[in-house]
Amino acid sequence: MSLTIFHALLSFILLSLPSVLASPSPLVPRATSCTIKSYKDATNLGSCTSITIAGQTVPAGQSLNITGLKDGTTVQLAGDINFGTGVHWTGTLFTLSGGKISFNGNGHTINGNGAYYWDGKGTNGGVDKPKYTVAIRHSGTFTNVKVLNVPGHAFSVQNPAALTISAVTYDNSAGKTLGHNTDGFDVSHSTDLTIT
Repeated sequence: MSLTIFHALLSFILLSLPSVLASPSPLVPRATSCTIKSYKDATNLGSCTSITIAGQTVPAGQSLNITGLKDGTTVQLAGDINFGTGVHWTGTLFTLSGGKISFNGNGHTINGNGAYYWDGKGTNGGVDKPKYTVAIRHSGTFTNVKVLNVPGHAFSVQNPAALTISAVTYDNSAGKTLGHNTDGFDVSHSTDLTIT
């Protein structure tokens, strides 16, 4: 290659370089729609504005924690959530927390499989058992879900602002003999709560 062609090519590259460097890089869109297929997927959800929780069985000794959600986030169940057994432990099974959230269970069931834990003593003693099946730590709405066979208490509610809980069915009838002290709603630190 001749020196003149080389200089021309070098000049072109050097003259083009400032415009290439000044061009903004394309923006990477933030996640807005997220699907949780496993309890392990429930991390870094702060950028999600629409969350679908697939039907699943959460392994024994694990929680499904949907936390850190921002105002305006919608969360829906797309199937039943079952909690596995085989480990005696004291955690909360399902936690939903954040700002103003709209939760719709779409008629699906959250099953705590309480029969494994029921010993006639509830949370007052006996074997270790999850104290709460569902912990609600948000404002907004929580609707259209069935909660079945809780090991300890069904709901813990601590809403920082207005919250309406509606169309919720709580069924612990299978534990009428040994499912002791299985409270429906444990409400504390609550502001403007409506349960219909």
